[in-house]
Amino acid sequence: MAQYPTAHQHEITRQSTPLQSVLLQQIPRVGKPIRKPSKGLGSYTCGWIFSPKEIFDLNKLNQLVVRLYLENHIHRAKGIFRTGEDWYVYNCVEGMPSTHDVAYRRDSRLELIATENIDWKALETSIMECIL
Repeated sequence: MAQYPTAHQHEITRQSTPLQSVLLQQIPRVGKPIRKPSKGLGSYTCGWIFSPKEIFDLNKLNQLVVRLYLENHIHRAKGIFRTGEDWYVYNCVEGMPSTHDVAYRRDSRLELIATENIDWKALETSIMECIL
């Protein structure tokens, strides 16, 4: 058993704090989500943060995600969405979506995971069409 198990914990916190603070400072404007593409471990991902004022049509979003899966563009989607007064956690693995309600969140977020690189900017247009 380690004598000082949290001895390096401050180093992890110090390393992750600048990135977290930058993300927390970025507040997306209506119609201008923050897009963060990434690549690693054999997958391509892109995450979006949307203005808390934007309200999603969960049915349209679900249709888009399932279509992207069926067309072999993505294999996973996850997010949190404002759908009027309600907020939902969204998860879609291998074309099987699930949702459940959740307490208020600061903003809506979506992350898509793919095995090949996608034109994320073009896809963003389709995602924006899911906003009421």
